[in-house]
Amino acid sequence: MTERTDVVVAVPAIASEIGEIQTVMRNDPATYWGNEDLQARYRSLLETDGSSSQQLAEATNVIPLPSVRDWAKAGNKPRDYDRYFRIVGVGNDVITRTDETDRSVLVSSFDQLPRAAQIAPLNFLSTKQYVQSEFVSWSKVERIAQRDKAAAPLVQEWGSEAPERIGKLRAVFWAIVDSVKRDADADALLRWFDQLPVSARTAVYRVLAYDRV
Repeated sequence: MTERTDVVVAVPAIASEIGEIQTVMRNDPATYWGNEDLQARYRSLLETDGSSSQQLAEATNVIPLPSVRDWAKAGNKPRDYDRYFRIVGVGNDVITRTDETDRSVLVSSFDQLPRAAQIAPLNFLSTKQYVQSEFVSWSKVERIAQRDKAAAPLVQEWGSEAPERIGKLRAVFWAIVDSVKRDADADALLRWFDQLPVSARTAVYRVLAYDRV
């Protein structure tokens, strides 16, 4: 009984530490890759076993990141690791910004998308492609905030920068949709986004706006 309780108590702490390290990975990758102790700690947090492993996965829903050595052992090309690292970073960026209660819905629904609909946003966002922002007036920002619960807190948070950021995320969103070749796959991506929980859509908006705060 004591061991079971210890596991339950430990999982939130582990998940929190994983989240802190992933923040460093996203915002300051040079520090992460230059610190072997930090890399080893991250791998050890992901390599739990027994019942704690399952609970940790349920608590975080993050995409595990293998070491370069394990990546190569699995038959992957070492030169492709950096690209995989950036793609995983995009996925975990959205996941960790989503409320914990909504993460399982976010992940499971994304897994059900057609392959092309999954790859398009990950590839686009991991390479931070330049997109010309849309012009969005303050009156339009106010209308968006009124009708979209996911955008409302961001408009308030971004303040005077809201028109620029809303313009950026709208331009990036439609550039991603346009990059999906088959209409059926693009429609699936749009339906997926529309049906996401509010906190997940807010998280997606942040990433689309390239918001690193």
